[in-house]
Amino acid sequence: MPHHRLLPLVPLLLAATAAAAQDQPAYLDDRSDGPALIRSYYNAIDRGEYPRAYAYFGDSPPVATYEAFAKGYADTVKTDLRLGPDLPDAAAGSVTHHVGVVLRATRKGGGSAVYAGCYRVVQPNWWNTDPLVFEPLRIGHARLAPVREAFERAVLPDCADDN
Repeated sequence: MPHHRLLPLVPLLLAATAAAAQDQPAYLDDRSDGPALIRSYYNAIDRGEYPRAYAYFGDSPPVATYEAFAKGYADTVKTDLRLGPDLPDAAAGSVTHHVGVVLRATRKGGGSAVYAGCYRVVQPNWWNTDPLVFEPLRIGHARLAPVREAFERAVLPDCADDN
């Protein structure tokens, strides 16, 4: 097909691409504290950027393989979050941030599930790391369970003692 016949299709393709981009939330990668990292993690899930989401776990992923991780979110189209305060706790070699979460996961085809639990976010102390290797905040552990309450009424857990 000659290229001049394709030219009328270019505006339609650009409009479709722009519409798809508007449906996605804006990119967020903020590791300034525990809640910011958790918001960034679910931003990656909402955008379908599973490699980025998986990478937030650093060297302690929640499942054995990336494939299993991505499959676990394959039918999630949107998440809504309520986050508790950042509760930092200094320990030898790192600072640990405990963050309570209530999450609503909306599935393809409708329907949703509500979960509550705790995330442990780890920040290596700069004096215990190689000065030429930057180690950002990473998720060290996640413990979520389904809850019966509606998203708006579900209670944020107290994660101060979550180890």
